[in-house]
Amino acid sequence: MIEIKNLTYSYNKRFNALNEINLQIKEGDLLCVIGENGCGKSTFLKILDALIFADSGKYIYKGVEINEKKFKDMDFLISFRTDVSYLFQNSESQLFCPTVFDEIAFSLRQLNFKENEIIDRVNKILKMFDIERIKDRPPYSLSGGEKKKVALASILVTNPSLILLDEPTNDLDPKTQSTIFEMILGLKSAGKTIIIATHDIFMVKELNSKVFIIFGDHTGIFFNKFSDVSLEILDRANLIYNHSHYHNNIIHSHIHTEAHEHKL
Repeated sequence: MIEIKNLTYSYNKRFNALNEINLQIKEGDLLCVIGENGCGKSTFLKILDALIFADSGKYIYKGVEINEKKFKDMDFLISFRTDVSYLFQNSESQLFCPTVFDEIAFSLRQLNFKENEIIDRVNKILKMFDIERIKDRPPYSLSGGEKKKVALASILVTNPSLILLDEPTNDLDPKTQSTIFEMILGLKSAGKTIIIATHDIFMVKELNSKVFIIFGDHTGIFFNKFSDVSLEILDRANLIYNHSHYHNNIIHSHIHTEAHEHKL
């Protein structure tokens, strides 16, 4: 479905963000892109959504090389924007319409869907996300969890094949995080291809996904499953304090929990 070949990107041609990235993603894959803050995870997702374009290398989506020239073709633009959806890390940055209903309908209207189909699709996804009761409320008045649900609903309403999620559980309470996990697994079961940028190791383990690690030097490495990733690799990616303390931290946490339960 996706092939990335020697892809490099820098901001203002000066600040390196991705360096010689190579990756293949199959249809139906669930992939977590992990790494420290600033390594290039969000930049990678923006390239996959064609919000920005690589300095060099190739991004091929369903056999078509994605570049700025392709988006001058209106038919291709509409097809791509219907098929690929991106959830920003900060939900508020993509919520701007006067009501939740309008927010979810926005992309369909931009893609020239007929109004009766728009109403039908929006009502169905409001029900799916259990947010029918807030459809007439302005998004700014919602809780963090509600905003995340509305943002997700707004990118899924086009029924995309590729779903890009940037830190989808960021700043959410445990119950809402669990709901998001269930939604992601449900989308995978429905055959969607899902790519998630995160530094939440717990989330990666819970989802049992494939893993692409981006390091501080903006290079990357792929693993079929998280259990294949060594402590040395996690240490190099700054995803644990360091591997010499990793097991000690786990043991300390376990002892602290047992002592607390005994005291109670």
